[in-house]
Amino acid sequence: MKLSKFLFLASLLSGIWLFNESAQADLSSNLVIQYIQEGIARKSWQPVQEENFLNRSGMLPRNNYRNGQGRPEGIVIHETANPTSTIYNEISYMYGHWQSAFVHEFVDANHLVGVANTDYLCWGAGTIANQRFIQVEQLEVHSKDDFAREQLNLAKFTADQLSYYGLGMGRRRATIWSHDDVSGVLGGTNHSDPVSYWNNSASNWFSGSYNMDDFIWLVNQIKSATLMRGYGLPSIIKRDTQTRWLKFGRNTEIFDRSVAGKVIGNSTTLSAKNVTVKEIGTLSNGQVLALVSQNNNILGWTDLTALIKI
Repeated sequence: MKLSKFLFLASLLSGIWLFNESAQADLSSNLVIQYIQEGIARKSWQPVQEENFLNRSGMLPRNNYRNGQGRPEGIVIHETANPTSTIYNEISYMYGHWQSAFVHEFVDANHLVGVANTDYLCWGAGTIANQRFIQVEQLEVHSKDDFAREQLNLAKFTADQLSYYGLGMGRRRATIWSHDDVSGVLGGTNHSDPVSYWNNSASNWFSGSYNMDDFIWLVNQIKSATLMRGYGLPSIIKRDTQTRWLKFGRNTEIFDRSVAGKVIGNSTTLSAKNVTVKEIGTLSNGQVLALVSQNNNILGWTDLTALIKI
């Protein structure tokens, strides 16, 4: 990816990609996506900034896509199938063996690295796909948080490319392909990534599933700035008109009243003892929260189940 493209998109999308008041998002039942939303809301996760390695890519050929320079038709998603490698090792290996294969981008939980100019084709998924698509390689990561953050970074990169090149929304086997999709539909290759990597990660860490349809949903929510619509703020189910004194039965986090629900402390650090409940609401993931106050000062939202009667 060209650095100018990244800076343009960063400035254009800064501050709006998570939430847009005029848009309405569907809610995902996928546990990986819910965990990503939880990370954004509760841990202040954001997609990483891109590192630009294009100054190291002078040896790579500059061949046009079939429709011309700067005219890709979509994106292919890969993964390395190497559980012990690091992103910088993969990049170094690619530059040393580019005659066999190279891609445009590498991504993991903490890095997004542009290694080849996306205006020109790369060699990563067979002749048919190479002349059509941008290609991005995921590293295999080894924790629940890292997998979720990798998917967030990958989806943001994908959404940015769709926007920059005017490709519209993400569509399966049209503008977004897995390497497995390419093998099964276009041919010219026989790889099946990232199917096993995603299946194993979702099963091991989330006791669920995660596939291309889930990923494309995530991409489109980011692209339309609706990923956190209806998630960050509780939907009020009850306004408590009674003065009921409660206390915290266990230490728990307290969140502010913003869209993102930033953690502002916990019941211990805020010396929250006897509190009153002003409102009760639910997040889109079903969690029930209480808006609590102390001495007529609003503290924030907290887990309702942490409160007990005095």
